[in-house]
Amino acid sequence: MEPKGKFFMYAVMNATVFMPYLFFILVGNLYHGWLNGYASLIIFYVFKSTGTFLFNAFNYQAKAKSLLQVLIAMGIVGSVLASLGSFDALWIEIGAILIGISSSMALPVYITLQYHDHFYYGRKMSNNNYLRALFVIILALVIGGILAQFLYPSLAFLFYAVLLLITFYFVSRLPNYEVKTRTGDAFLIRPFLVFFAASFILFLFKEARTIESTDYVFWVFSAALAGILIFVGAGLYLMPKMKLKLAPWILYFSFAQGAVMSFSLLYGTFVALAENNFKFMLFGVYMVYFLGTLFSLAVEPLVKKAWGKRPILYLYSLGIALSFVLIVIPSWTSISIGIFGASLFLSMLSRHLNRSAYATAANEMQDASLLLRSRWTKLGSICGQIFLIFLLFVGSLFSASLDFKRVIAAFNGAGNMSGDLFFDFAGTALAAAFGILLFIFAGLRKYREIVKK
Repeated sequence: MEPKGKFFMYAVMNATVFMPYLFFILVGNLYHGWLNGYASLIIFYVFKSTGTFLFNAFNYQAKAKSLLQVLIAMGIVGSVLASLGSFDALWIEIGAILIGISSSMALPVYITLQYHDHFYYGRKMSNNNYLRALFVIILALVIGGILAQFLYPSLAFLFYAVLLLITFYFVSRLPNYEVKTRTGDAFLIRPFLVFFAASFILFLFKEARTIESTDYVFWVFSAALAGILIFVGAGLYLMPKMKLKLAPWILYFSFAQGAVMSFSLLYGTFVALAENNFKFMLFGVYMVYFLGTLFSLAVEPLVKKAWGKRPILYLYSLGIALSFVLIVIPSWTSISIGIFGASLFLSMLSRHLNRSAYATAANEMQDASLLLRSRWTKLGSICGQIFLIFLLFVGSLFSASLDFKRVIAAFNGAGNMSGDLFFDFAGTALAAAFGILLFIFAGLRKYREIVKK
């Protein structure tokens, strides 16, 4: 029998990526909490980026279905706590931790269940279910936005908790897929160190954009430099010793996927802030990225058919490279078109990597293959942010009229994209895009080795 509520589960699990973020933006500013009310938003963002590493450090081993139920339960509890923010801002900040960890892992675990259902029972989502899911997402965003903006704000989080509760019921009705899982109960120090270092650096970066003072700009630069040293040092020391549990080309492209995503959104956001143009940030950056993701679902079959039997990764890599060319061009229109293209090809690349990770993983890793791949994507996103901000600081060293404080001021919307600041942003975009493309090229080389065999 076909599982009930497939379209609803699909809609809510995909919404976990962005809906809580929207609620924290709309609701968080209404509370007089830490960091001018931005603390809950920053905490959610940090744990959404790093929560998967904290969870991995405790080495919790469970089948995908049980793990998803745990994550949904965390999201429900966190949402209920966040709804108490009107009584004390501390509650919404504690809730942000649980919601962040939940949204960090829920989607890849749910997609794993979709693949299990297709592998064991030959079932997959129909076009009607995709349309219903899209309708649910749009309706949920409208209702949540109205609750947060025009009615009692805390109801937005309770509404999100209800969505998760219904999803929990549908997940509990899914079959218990007979899959192998790994065993282990030891605490893992490496994921914990990644969580600790990345959380500290990301929190410092985000905090710098919420306060007017630039007195501690040295610490922001130091955090960026420390992140670079940690990334390079860990890569040189650990990579030769690591026993990769997925094909190297999958991990390379997963890392690059996260870096491309963070570069596209973060650079577009910085340009909008430097010009003090909130409308461009909302519609020219985030809206076009969302539309690119939706559009990819419609055009992917046509793109694959037109490309023929040639390796599809070459097309995705070429599309991302051309998108970077447009993003680097210092024009609002060009940046928006480039972000749309990057989102389009990234979405298709993500689905291709998910299928490849699931199909090529060892039996005992198949249940956790997509979660492992998502961690590499998160790692790429974190490193991409660190490199982008570090390059912006380094670029200011080559200008007599530009300093660290002016770069920080640009992040806070007090800048002006002209003169040396313009060349700093443009040069940083060019260097960051070139570095990411080198990583994609390395992934293609690994992929070619597999294709030749």
